[in-house]
Amino acid sequence: MVRGGARHIVLASRSPTKDPHWILELRSTGADIRVVKMDVTDQAQVSETVAMLRRTMPEIGGVANAALVFEAGIFVNFSADNVARQLKPKVDGTVHLDREFAHDNLDFFLTFGSLATVCGNPGQSLYHAGNCFMASLVEKRRRRGQAASILNFGLLVDVGYVARMDRADGTDIEGTLRSLLLTPLSEAEFHHLVLQGIVLSAAMGRQSLLLAHDPRPGDLDKFGTVQ
Repeated sequence: MVRGGARHIVLASRSPTKDPHWILELRSTGADIRVVKMDVTDQAQVSETVAMLRRTMPEIGGVANAALVFEAGIFVNFSADNVARQLKPKVDGTVHLDREFAHDNLDFFLTFGSLATVCGNPGQSLYHAGNCFMASLVEKRRRRGQAASILNFGLLVDVGYVARMDRADGTDIEGTLRSLLLTPLSEAEFHHLVLQGIVLSAAMGRQSLLLAHDPRPGDLDKFGTVQ
């Protein structure tokens, strides 16, 4: 986004860490990169944070929700707390952002799903349920003539949840997902997908584009749609 000309970016997290190296690199370009503490599942925190940003920054052009709590397992074994903990970031969080920006003319409202939700993957029912909810809210925003899109990407191998968990626990989630014939995405390819999601987020009738792979010229017919 910075390379594309964005000069003001806010990263919100329940547990923001000290500025990692890549944030310092982005700031070195002259971009205003802010890291703020916010729990997207808490409507009051979302409202307070957005109000602060409206006072201290230029007009907000777009919003993305990448919040995630992931716990694999069989649905019947989950407690009510398990269900709430996994669904809230994608369900409550997206609803809160939709309400907060209900009257803004955003350039994009981007949500992050998964290709696994489209194709199916055992042991991830709550994760898929959250993604399906976001897809339905994207459709609702489109019906209202508002910008919205959901990015259903595949196996991201350089960065992100899978790479982080494999490094931390010594597991081989990547190997398991590769065995399901998911095409790996590099960080650069993922950046390209995010850009496509932003560009295609503008209100476009009653269809919501699902970006499942790295698009090439003439490839739009390969996108799936949520009706």
